[in-house]
Amino acid sequence: MTALNTSMVMQLSLVAAAQKTIVKKWLGLAVASLLGAGVFSLLLVLSRTPGVQDFIPWVDFFHVALVVHVDLSVLIWFLSMAGVFWTSSNPASGGLLDQWAWNFAALGALIMVACPFFGVGEPLMNNYVPVLQHPAFYLALCVFGFGILLLLVARLLTIPQGFNSGESVLSWASYLAAIPALLSI
Repeated sequence: MTALNTSMVMQLSLVAAAQKTIVKKWLGLAVASLLGAGVFSLLLVLSRTPGVQDFIPWVDFFHVALVVHVDLSVLIWFLSMAGVFWTSSNPASGGLLDQWAWNFAALGALIMVACPFFGVGEPLMNNYVPVLQHPAFYLALCVFGFGILLLLVARLLTIPQGFNSGESVLSWASYLAAIPALLSI
């Protein structure tokens, strides 16, 4: 087995303290969404466990918990991890626009997690983003989506320079990945 050639490893350098902070926040949101999805997977099991299911006061809590579990483990996690890449590849990240983007995304995720415990909405199971049919859940999705929109705008405002290193290739890849994400919104 040969040693890994360090010149072949592509890395993004985080230079500014503000950039490091915002990258950590996006990573924290991604990890928190997976932890939340894990909690909801346990609630899924409990909602179908004989004897325990009688103590859950919400009607059809299994499907409600399943909606939030899927949204946290797929939508919130993927876009939060994209936030890690978009902020780490942007040397100008960490400013006010990035802070507001994270604040909105985190607030949307928090509202989404809270909705099932207030008996909010009828679950609508579909193939892409399952939802609870209630204005509070739609608000959660919109607030999170607005945070991602702000993040995309912040990323697309700074165009990467050159193709002279592995770092610039990763910066360009992250920059270009932001374009279809913006178009999908």
